[in-house]
Amino acid sequence: MPDQKTETNSPRKARIPVKTAMIAAVLVIIAAVGGVFVGDLVSQKRVSTADSARADEFVGLGPRTGLTGELDLQVKPMTLSILPNKPTRVRLVFTNRSKAPLVLNNWLEALPSSFQTNQFPLKVIVTRNGRPVTHSGNAILRPPHTKRDFFVLESGSSREVEMDITRTAEGGTWDMSRPGAYKAEIWYENYLTGRYIGTRAWTGLSNHVVVQVHISNPGE
Repeated sequence: MPDQKTETNSPRKARIPVKTAMIAAVLVIIAAVGGVFVGDLVSQKRVSTADSARADEFVGLGPRTGLTGELDLQVKPMTLSILPNKPTRVRLVFTNRSKAPLVLNNWLEALPSSFQTNQFPLKVIVTRNGRPVTHSGNAILRPPHTKRDFFVLESGSSREVEMDITRTAEGGTWDMSRPGAYKAEIWYENYLTGRYIGTRAWTGLSNHVVVQVHISNPGE
């Protein structure tokens, strides 16, 4: 009998068509490039948000709504007579004249209006006999606001704040050592929106109020 050859079933290696392999390679490259692109976008968005938050804090991004009458500011008393270099203490009364709550910046400390910082909303100009009074002190930058640095003033409600208008937020002072007639013009002005920390602060200006301060000689 002739020898019969027995066929052995050996596994065959699957061959991937060249076209399929090229398509797969292209898809891998596209996915890699897409991942880098998306990563860059996310990174840029984070940087952009951080930059915008910083701009909102120190420059202010809210629109200038002007003297809308929504926030009313009064001062008590409006006339003071003190000795040189003595505290000029007054009570500021903020009243919400609008029909909705106002979210206000709670850093209510006097600051010269010439200082270009949006952190402190209480602006002050001091003059003596119609001329600007020299202010000593430098502008400061505090850490950014948090939600706790704002307060809600309900419609029709008021809030009083007592302060020495001759001393500013950064520890500076106006020179009120000489006798004479002084005026301190005060107003609330805020463009810090707070939206990057989840707050919608009211932006704009209150009315201006003027405190008359008479500095007398010690012997008078």
